[in-house]
Amino acid sequence: MDILAFDENSEQWNSSKQTPVESWQIRYNEICKDIVSGTGGWVLSHLDFRSWVSDYSSSPILAVEGADITGKSYLTSSFIKYLRTDVITQTPNLRHLVCFFFLGQQKGGYGFDDAAKALIWQLANKDEPFMKSAARISQTVGALDPKDIIPRLLLENQDFEHMDAVSYLVIDGIGDSLDISILEFLQRLFQTQNKTIRVFLTGTPKAFEQIRKGGGTFSSIPINSYNHNDVRKFIEARMDQIDALADTESPGILQEREKICKGLLQAAGGDYYKFDSAIHVISTLDYMEDINEVIRGTRDNRAMQLHHEI
Repeated sequence: MDILAFDENSEQWNSSKQTPVESWQIRYNEICKDIVSGTGGWVLSHLDFRSWVSDYSSSPILAVEGADITGKSYLTSSFIKYLRTDVITQTPNLRHLVCFFFLGQQKGGYGFDDAAKALIWQLANKDEPFMKSAARISQTVGALDPKDIIPRLLLENQDFEHMDAVSYLVIDGIGDSLDISILEFLQRLFQTQNKTIRVFLTGTPKAFEQIRKGGGTFSSIPINSYNHNDVRKFIEARMDQIDALADTESPGILQEREKICKGLLQAAGGDYYKFDSAIHVISTLDYMEDINEVIRGTRDNRAMQLHHEI
């Protein structure tokens, strides 16, 4: 606890339990409530994912890239669920330790230092051997800079190499303004000899461009190239909540739904905010002419769309 140095005077500290508030789990639960059934499965069959999850000689990093609000956090939550359950059957001889963090999950956002503390905290809570090993190292070093927490307690931890465990670190939401601590962490990850430390990242294309310039190779999956069916299911689920569009047995409703879905898919460019906003407005309209006007409006950039709404 001294090494991790959580801020005990913040809203993220549970004073009664003397532990950090598990904000990462709260955020995960919030995202899961909004997930449309049947979405996110495509990444689990992607060749890059299959290689990352089963071939420990491959790059330790797998990335999914896309602009803001294109469904990366939805995908991350599906990914976490899979790692917590199904992946165990592939290598039953290993303990599977899954930890995750959503960057920028509250007003003001979070930096990588907060993520590093939370990830190590989760690993220690899940696995007693790792807890003991991390505690021994902590007693030896006395104090650590936040950027050194994961490298010293995990990447350079020789005990972990002999623990018959694989750790999955899932970090969602790396933005254009890349934290230098993330770059340093990834550079040290590429240098580690322990290939059972696996890292899944989501972020913007600009962020991953900066990471590549920092050295190391890894697979990166562009979300907009593969999540077409996810987006369609999302739009259809939202239309199911609109009385006028939910009754697919009524004459012409199926055709109207298809026009709306096709129009939004073409106009919104994979932006979930635009989808949600447009469908909210459509729910108040009666005529297809007005609906088409809303769909055309989604071609505007998000700032312009917000201006129109206001």
